[in-house]
Amino acid sequence: MIRWMKKHKKQIKSFLFTFVLCASVLFMQKETMFAGEINQSEVDAFMQPFNTLKYMFTTLLSSLGSLYTLWCIGEWGLAWHESQGNVGGQNFKRLFGGIVLIVAPQLLSILT
Repeated sequence: MIRWMKKHKKQIKSFLFTFVLCASVLFMQKETMFAGEINQSEVDAFMQPFNTLKYMFTTLLSSLGSLYTLWCIGEWGLAWHESQGNVGGQNFKRLFGGIVLIVAPQLLSILT
């Protein structure tokens, strides 16, 4: 896995950049439009696909966070038997990263 990541470093960077760019555009703050009269049903019909994509993204993010956290718990348990002290610390940081991924949908709902 590490070799594969080193080999495809450029593609991974471009994918992550595209992913962050799309996510930031998707979750941008809405600008207030001043118009004569806005039909709320039309606005809801327009926002429905975006809300669906937001829901799918947050669900996927939370699911990946759960899997990542479970994997990190296993790695952390195996790290106790390692002689290197930094392995346990790295897995501990990964564990908290997975917990942040699980809580990310709630954080996104607070921010948007």
